[in-house]
Amino acid sequence: MPGQRLSMGESYGGAQPVTLDENAFRSNDGRYVFGPQGPPAFGATLSFIPNYRTVYVAAHDPDLDLLRYRFVLEKVTDKGDVKERKLLKDWDFEPFASFDVAQAGEGHFRVAVSVDDFHTNGPTRALSDYATSEIFAVTTVLPEFSHAKARVASGKTQVSFKVNAQVPLALVQCANGEGKWFSVDPVDEITDQSSESYDFALDFVPNFGSLTCQATDIDQNARKVDIKVN
Repeated sequence: MPGQRLSMGESYGGAQPVTLDENAFRSNDGRYVFGPQGPPAFGATLSFIPNYRTVYVAAHDPDLDLLRYRFVLEKVTDKGDVKERKLLKDWDFEPFASFDVAQAGEGHFRVAVSVDDFHTNGPTRALSDYATSEIFAVTTVLPEFSHAKARVASGKTQVSFKVNAQVPLALVQCANGEGKWFSVDPVDEITDQSSESYDFALDFVPNFGSLTCQATDIDQNARKVDIKVN
């Protein structure tokens, strides 16, 4: 049976899909394996939790062999050439690994994932595969607001603005003067992109003639702006 194609894991919330190479599994000597039993198939999601990246791998072996995983963080150039490698998690049965972006530093990165059934089949019969995620950025550049407007009509305030960041946004919120912060949703209703547009109505007129809003990205870079109310 030829090597099975990789089945991508589901994405929930702010999780972003990781694209894995769709190749047959290879044996340890580098040859393709076309055995009577299909090799494991695996996919992954890259979760953007503020200040952290977490890679979850979903793997399946037709023989139900026990699988183990190894994660390596690679710092790369814009073209994908590897500059540095750091082991995130050595061979382990837990199919996930996390890292703090503050410790990684600014730059472009990708995660390399290896999976094999060594524990069940031993060194001579084990099947394995290796794949890398898409390149993603870690940055300290603050998000930028643009086209910010706030107008009062019939006792309500219509607010609109755009936010652009270097990495996906994690939270956008506003406050009325010294009041409590409240989160706002973009036009597409999900804050998960690096560029988002906002257009919403408030059932009150902000105090002191302005509304304060703040955008925070997944690397915890935050910018605050005061929007004048007309």
